[in-house]
Amino acid sequence: MKKLMMLSCLLLCLSLRAEPLRVAHVFSDHAVFQRETSAPVWGWGEPGRTVSVKASWNGKTVKAKVGEDGRWRLELETAAAGGPYAITVKSGKEKIELGDVWLGEVWVCSGQSNMEMPVGGYGFQEVEGSTDAILSSWETA
Repeated sequence: MKKLMMLSCLLLCLSLRAEPLRVAHVFSDHAVFQRETSAPVWGWGEPGRTVSVKASWNGKTVKAKVGEDGRWRLELETAAAGGPYAITVKSGKEKIELGDVWLGEVWVCSGQSNMEMPVGGYGFQEVEGSTDAILSSWETA
């Protein structure tokens, strides 16, 4: 009976353990967020707690409540293209800092071998206007 009580106490303690604050793996140092939009940010934390996310490009803080399932999600307004910026995620005494964050164009591409082609194309198969586009991007940078 004593062993059963100890096992029950151990299981209860493990179940009451707080979920540490985390963000999804896609949010890390060197991340790129789509410019001038509302970008979703999500993660996990202790149920019932408040999570605040502050972006250095506008200094605004957005808050979300962690659900019973330990998940949270919010929308972060982004600015014009630029960087590097920082994002700070807080909940209670826990804090996650993301550095070298940039705002710009985010493209999701899928395919097979056609996704291996460089922007400038291949010597035998150039992309029309690519040289002008590449040169103009260097002039504005």
